[in-house]
Amino acid sequence: MSVPRIRDVAALAGVAPSTVSVVLNGKATARVSDDTRRRIHEAAEQLGYTPNVAARRLRTTPERAVAVVAEDDLSTLPYGLGLLDGLYRACWEQGVRVLLLPTGGEPTRLRDALDHAAGQQVSGTILASIYHRRIETPRSRGLVLLNLETAQTDSPVTTVLPDERSMAALVVDELCSLGHERVGLVTIAPSLEAESRLAGLRAAWEQQGRADDDLRVHVSPDFAATTAGGLEGALSLLDRPDRPTALACFNDRMAMGAYEAARRLGLRIPEDLTVIGHDNLEPIVESLHPPLTTVAPPHQEMAEKAVELVLAAEAAPETFSLPGDLVRRDSTARPAPQTRTR
Repeated sequence: MSVPRIRDVAALAGVAPSTVSVVLNGKATARVSDDTRRRIHEAAEQLGYTPNVAARRLRTTPERAVAVVAEDDLSTLPYGLGLLDGLYRACWEQGVRVLLLPTGGEPTRLRDALDHAAGQQVSGTILASIYHRRIETPRSRGLVLLNLETAQTDSPVTTVLPDERSMAALVVDELCSLGHERVGLVTIAPSLEAESRLAGLRAAWEQQGRADDDLRVHVSPDFAATTAGGLEGALSLLDRPDRPTALACFNDRMAMGAYEAARRLGLRIPEDLTVIGHDNLEPIVESLHPPLTTVAPPHQEMAEKAVELVLAAEAAPETFSLPGDLVRRDSTARPAPQTRTR
């Protein structure tokens, strides 16, 4: 026996299928006489017809899903994997499905992905990006920008970022609490992320009442945030009589270079030199000897916040900067007595 359809009910009741749909879907404002309503309900009961509520909901309300437009290849980068994991976990806890749309960093594919997401029955769209670049985004109430670095957009959208200044202050506070008076910074050529973090380091250093000359900066050229860049920067800062007693590195890869520089100069970590990294990339920090103290950006918290915001669909755009944590391991210590003063 075939399943009764809406047109079968319409034929038995002597009305149009659209009238059956109006009555059985509970549209009270529709102008249908009581007699017609009675005939439709009797016909539906006689045929055993039941409206497809699930299908009606899909037609009338957004699906509990979030589109994630990935600007970079998140699945191949340690930072990206952490971000994706955070997004999937946050959506899972909310009972929300994830529609992942990768773009490979191509502007035309970005626009296509955003347009595609806008045409889906989703609660909103999260534009996830790792590296800073100028991002042209449509003015969309349902769009949240989730960026692992400081970002700029050409239209006002809600944005979730790591708080680079507060994370930099964590490093300075830790070094000063240990008694370090001369600190070297191994960083990269100017970028929004590097500039914001350096400004945070300088501001925190000044708040500690320390002299500007005791905060020494080496900038690795051409955005070389690599082990080689860290080695070059660390050697430049350490190969001098009044060397710093601690190095703060732009990321964990540059901290690897600092470890090699210390080995070449016969310096022990942490007895002769304290080293702090940034990113908390476990394949790196746990493999170094000793394990690296580093700053852990708030990837999980950022993902959770982005999902919360996109589901709330607030109209007014805001920027949320979330703090990270200092993960203490074994690369930090008080400076040796003979190196505490000039």
